[in-house]
Amino acid sequence: MLLPAWRFKVSGVIWRLLPVEGGMLVGEERDLEEKRASFFCLKESNGEVVWAHRSYGDWWWTGIEGAAGGVLYVHGFATPSLPVHRGVIAVDIATGTRLWENGAVRFIRAEGTRVTVEAHGAAGSTLQELDSRTGQMAGDDPQGVSAISPRKSAGPHFSDVVAPSSVDSWESVSADARKVLAEHAGADAQNPEFLIDAGCMVFTFLGSIGRGGAEESVGGRTLLVIDLATGRALYRDALQPRDFRTSAQTFFVRNHLLLYVKDRATIVAVRLFPEG
Repeated sequence: MLLPAWRFKVSGVIWRLLPVEGGMLVGEERDLEEKRASFFCLKESNGEVVWAHRSYGDWWWTGIEGAAGGVLYVHGFATPSLPVHRGVIAVDIATGTRLWENGAVRFIRAEGTRVTVEAHGAAGSTLQELDSRTGQMAGDDPQGVSAISPRKSAGPHFSDVVAPSSVDSWESVSADARKVLAEHAGADAQNPEFLIDAGCMVFTFLGSIGRGGAEESVGGRTLLVIDLATGRALYRDALQPRDFRTSAQTFFVRNHLLLYVKDRATIVAVRLFPEG
């Protein structure tokens, strides 16, 4: 059986959790009663806090936009009544220090040491490429790029991060995997997601915890880790008592370390395969 390697609990709600370069995790925490948002950074390997309880910009109307090259980008909003992202605050991930801020632009994408933003002027909208550490115009063209990108980046994507896939129908899962899932989750499982790593299937679903007469709860989301070779459940946890949705990814794996959020407030890490 598998056991948690570490846990990290916040006092509010984990709204977003993002794997970034250098073996770090950055997260967005929200106090729903006090209407306050703050940010934190952990070492992925052991859950050690690098920094926490940092706020940038507005206390509430803010959030994680993306990260690249050791820099976290935080956005604001045009107005509280208009949920359009506006403004960029760049934060050094290693220290949590604010590097620069530009309230007049909108984040488009970030890659390496450059961040592309959309700026509005008398002549219309343009893209500008900025230095990630200084916020100053990068490259030789002081006017930026004139063509607007059709879509902004969805955030950092690392080749070593395994993200879950939604199961639109049981027929989209292989016969062998369906058999294992049906045995452990039952046919009434709803909104299933799964990934495969290190010979294990990590699977979440809405429904009862347990099988037959052993149900402990209904209506919550359950996480299972199943050994594909034997079909045996290696790990089981109840993620949340009801279907509460945030921007946080349900779960993901990096370097054979499973990371998920339990009860909206606790990050749990489970190692699927021994290090080394």
